[in-house]
Amino acid sequence: MNRCKTTTIFTLGFVTWAAGAMAVAVSGFGIYDPAWGREMSYHVVLWFISGASIVAATRVFLGTKPIAAPLSRWKTFSYSSTFTLVFCALNYLAGYLDRFGVE
Repeated sequence: MNRCKTTTIFTLGFVTWAAGAMAVAVSGFGIYDPAWGREMSYHVVLWFISGASIVAATRVFLGTKPIAAPLSRWKTFSYSSTFTLVFCALNYLAGYLDRFGVE
């Protein structure tokens, strides 16, 4: 699979997983900013996800050339899932540290 396909699958996987996780967090668990409401909080997070996906796509595109190894679709999708979990974990950790007054 060429670099463009690999980058596209990775980016689509990341956006899908991150947007889905945030939809569950906002709608299901009620994790949102009360001043903005559910919908606006979700929209702000989607903008952050969009920015992170551009950065991730750039890194994947630049990183797949030196590897020069063909990646299957499922391997690329699993990498994007792992990247999304790390992204969500860092967001959770930032919120967790904020509860203790660490800024």
